[in-house]
Amino acid sequence: MKNASRCRNVAMLSCLLLFAVGCGSYNSACHDCPPPPPADNSGSWSGSMQVPSLSTGGNIDMAIVQSGASIKSTRLQISSLIGPPDCGHTGAMIGSITGSNITMTITESTGDVLSLKGIVGSGAMNGTYTSNGTCTAGISGTFSFGQVPLITSSQWSGSISSSTATTTFTANLTEDTDANLTGTVQFAGTACPNPISVTGSVTGIQVYFQDAQGGSLVNAGGSISGSGAKDISGFAGGSCSSGGGGLTMTRK
Repeated sequence: MKNASRCRNVAMLSCLLLFAVGCGSYNSACHDCPPPPPADNSGSWSGSMQVPSLSTGGNIDMAIVQSGASIKSTRLQISSLIGPPDCGHTGAMIGSITGSNITMTITESTGDVLSLKGIVGSGAMNGTYTSNGTCTAGISGTFSFGQVPLITSSQWSGSISSSTATTTFTANLTEDTDANLTGTVQFAGTACPNPISVTGSVTGIQVYFQDAQGGSLVNAGGSISGSGAKDISGFAGGSCSSGGGGLTMTRK
């Protein structure tokens, strides 16, 4: 009987220990812990602002820099106007991300303010906005933005064509998480035989780069398009480009 009683006591003690461990595991689930930090949404974004009351819409390109839950953009271009024709073409943005919720305040060069609230995730954001200012005059509507893929590649090739000549080149470009560009451009021919170091930036679908010395050798700008951001078209100049002309670039 003593052995049986001892076995029962051991069994009960084991159960209590297992229960205590289970409770510890349950309590360690941390129901009151802070939410995980938001995903990094730094990079180039491009999208539209719909203005139902005017039956029009505007396009915005911006380079977002995220630090923790805070976001900002000091490179923001309004490529088609939001509101009457005298509204701003450039601006700046500050905002925050909590979970999948995003808020942004865009201050246009005119001083008008756009207040955006919506959802962000998987390279897309959308929601609604309101405005305040003498130009936008209270217009409101919806917005939708998509993240532009990085244009980092060592396999860019392109041409710069004028009415008298066409210059071909290859480029190796690297875009960092804040949408800044560095790289090299190698022109064909003997006029500029050495690789040219370039710096630049990406703002939404707008891209610009020039030689690191200031642009006398090459400066180029254009718009990104194509599936996976594989095409660029625009204009380029500089002494290495036969006087400058239309720019086309593509990558594999």
